[in-house]
Amino acid sequence: MILPPSSFGALIRINMKAFLAFLFGLAAFLLWPESLEWWGLGIISIGCGLSALGLAVDVSRTAMKLHMRRTALKAYAAQGSRPKTARMTSPETLKNSGML
Repeated sequence: MILPPSSFGALIRINMKAFLAFLFGLAAFLLWPESLEWWGLGIISIGCGLSALGLAVDVSRTAMKLHMRRTALKAYAAQGSRPKTARMTSPETLKNSGML
């Protein structure tokens, strides 16, 4: 059976993006201003929140693609039987079939 390529790098990428989305969400929450004097922090907070949302969507999309890929490979592997070695032919078999 041919082993599918490893998805370790994709899992690391998913986890790093999820952690980054969490950090952006936390920054958006912590930077939200309490008064109108700090309206600039509100703009930064909205930017961080939108970045967190975009990263969360990207994480879910990447995880779904990885799951669909694994499912397709599993279905493809289940279609055929396991590979077998071919038996060696003897000179008599080759003569009988007209190849020698």
